[in-house]
Amino acid sequence: MNTVEKMEESCTGEKQMNGINEWYMNIQNIVDDIDRCIRSGEDEKLTLGRLSQTLGYSEYYVSRKFGEISGMKLRDYMRYRRLAFALRELRDT
Repeated sequence: MNTVEKMEESCTGEKQMNGINEWYMNIQNIVDDIDRCIRSGEDEKLTLGRLSQTLGYSEYYVSRKFGEISGMKLRDYMRYRRLAFALRELRDT
C-alpha cells in the first residue's frame, strides 16, 4: 500500500469515527432532552417524531441508532427515566 492509499484509508477512518462521535453526541442530546422534558412535566410532548425532526433524521433511523448505542428501545428508556424521576421524588419527600 502506497502513502496516498494509506492517507485515503486514514481519512476514511476519521470520517467514520467523526460520524460515530456525532451519533453519540446526538444520542446524548436525546437523553438530555428526555430528562429535561420529564423534569419539567412536558414529557407528553416528547415523541419520536419530535426528536427525529430535531436531529434531522427519520424516526426509523433515530429509533434504530438509539437502540444500537444504548441497548434499549427509546420508549423503554423514556419509561425507565420517568420511573427513575418518580422514585427520586418519592424518596426526597
